[in-house]
Amino acid sequence: MNLLTLPLGLLDDSSFGVASIWNEASKFNKGIITILVILLLLQIYVAIERFVMYSQSNS
Repeated sequence: MNLLTLPLGLLDDSSFGVASIWNEASKFNKGIITILVILLLLQIYVAIERFVMYSQSNS
């Protein structure tokens, strides 16, 4: 079904929320989402660590 043809009156305000998406997701999708969140946190950590090392080497 195309989202543009879907009547907007059928959509709740909470239908696009994180909790509603998580509750509707299967275990497989929850696993993939969890892995992606862990990888995102690892990427943020590495970026901060590289910034700190770069800042220390230039001071």
